[in-house]
Amino acid sequence: GSKPESANLRKCIAGLRSAIDKVTGKLPAGLVESDQRAFECVIGMLGLYRLAFASYQAKKAELGAVDFNDIIELTILALSKPDSRSRAFFQERLRALLVDEFQDTNYIQAQLMHLLSKKHHNLMVVGDDDQSIYRFRGAELQNILDFPDHYKNTKNFVLSENYRSTQKIIDRSYDLIVQ
Repeated sequence: GSKPESANLRKCIAGLRSAIDKVTGKLPAGLVESDQRAFECVIGMLGLYRLAFASYQAKKAELGAVDFNDIIELTILALSKPDSRSRAFFQERLRALLVDEFQDTNYIQAQLMHLLSKKHHNLMVVGDDDQSIYRFRGAELQNILDFPDHYKNTKNFVLSENYRSTQKIIDRSYDLIVQ
């Protein structure tokens, strides 16, 4: 990794250790020892993750390959240039955008939608903040929660009728949840 990244990682680890030391100083010795081992394990896992990610990035570069997030990031970079003819083309061509399951979008996907809809303010999203299930894949629930703050003329339509499930299925599901 680059020196600034390494320096930032070291600062982050030092900050975590400092915070843990403050907390563990107030705990019984046996608990502190197991917490320190757990912390060292987490630090080791972060190191392994960092190595795996660096290896993944190097292999993509070697193969001249990109992944899904790279495609979106490269698109945002191309469309963000001040004199981007591509941005003008797509903003004119895509006069209305609809994104379903918006609660499961990640940060860069929301950025792309914002960039494409900026000219005509034509973004419609559908989603349910109670059904956000892809956080483990990077979904950012705040995208849907903050939508009215980012798009001032938002009209919110709440659909409260369930057309997918019968009342019997809903009742059984509820019974399972409360057990």
